Amino acid sequence: MARTKQTAAMSAGSRARRQQRLFGNGAVPEAQVDDSEIEIDDETKARHKEIEEGEMRAELKFLDKKHTDKGQSYYADTIDEDVPEQVNWWSKFALCLVRHMDQTNTYVQNVCLQVNSPHLKDILHDTIGHYPGISFHTKDISIPRPYHVLYHYRHELEKAGEDLEEGSEACGHNDLLLDWINTQFKETIDETENLLEQGMMTYPHLWTIFRPDATIYAPVFGQARAFTLCSYEYACGDNPGLYLQLSFVDFDGEDFGTRSTGRLVAAFSGAERISELSGFPIK
Repeated sequence: MARTKQTAAMSAGSRARRQQRLFGNGAVPEAQVDDSEIEIDDETKARHKEIEEGEMRAELKFLDKKHTDKGQSYYADTIDEDVPEQVNWWSKFALCLVRHMDQTNTYVQNVCLQVNSPHLKDILHDTIGHYPGISFHTKDISIPRPYHVLYHYRHELEKAGEDLEEGSEACGHNDLLLDWINTQFKETIDETENLLEQGMMTYPHLWTIFRPDATIYAPVFGQARAFTLCSYEYACGDNPGLYLQLSFVDFDGEDFGTRSTGRLVAAFSGAERISELSGFPIK
């Protein structure tokens, strides 16, 4: 579509006012910005040049992914910081906790843990591989809240760290991830370990014993049956509970194949014995 004369004749003053709106909050737009168009102090230039050209940092960086009034997305520090020029400075942090904002930059729509470290990407790929709703085979790895996958595989990640050279960058990045997991799930770990020793679990923490790909014992019409857990989610409504999406091998008289089914572990109060649930994992 041809540009109108009015658009083509946008004044320098209008451009300056628009730039002030975009860059006045310390945010970094995703489009490349010419340094000559905005004022950048030498200290800021030097700091971001050092980040961009330096080694990846074993640090967790807090970011907000926001939007301009034109709908263009950009990254900004969760703690306000004046970052006027566009550089991929956030990629120099091994981990970033990114809050995705709505179009008005008022409400947080979701939060995810963004993995930038090549070492962690390799470790997650080799340790976890496939997990429902998350791919560890792609170039960009983003783990949405509530990060259950990291809880389920925390022991395997600890084991992977034992094979890394002490003091290496890979070891530092893996330690950073493990520290974050243990901090994020500290209360959950403390409560569930005590309950598991007694063979019991509470409903809010029921998800912790159902790791995808686990073998699930769930009788059908009084007959013992075993299934593979595909995924789980808490269900609300008239029949609240933890809904298990399961798969099993079946035979139609000619061929063997895989079928899908579901099982609801009804909500309960207090703590219940795991072996008395309508479905539970077999170790």
